[in-house]
Amino acid sequence: GRIINKAAVYDASYVYLREVKLGFALPERWFSRIKASNASVSLYGRNLWLIHSNAPNVDPSNILNSDSNIMGLEGGALPSLRSYGINLNLGF
Repeated sequence: GRIINKAAVYDASYVYLREVKLGFALPERWFSRIKASNASVSLYGRNLWLIHSNAPNVDPSNILNSDSNIMGLEGGALPSLRSYGINLNLGF
């Protein structure tokens, strides 16, 4: 049960679009009433696109094996999580 077949071995190289953030500095007249010195709003997305993976049907960044400390054995990886959000930053 410990012999790994060569046909089941893949190069774990991959290219991933991890994060994109688009921001906009708000005009001073929009936040001057609350005595803020600056304000910005931004949209972000994380884990957006697995552009290329040498291992078919597997996200190499999520490979884990809880049975041992052996690296690189795929033993039930969870699906990748994609997240989106809005940030509002205020400086006082």
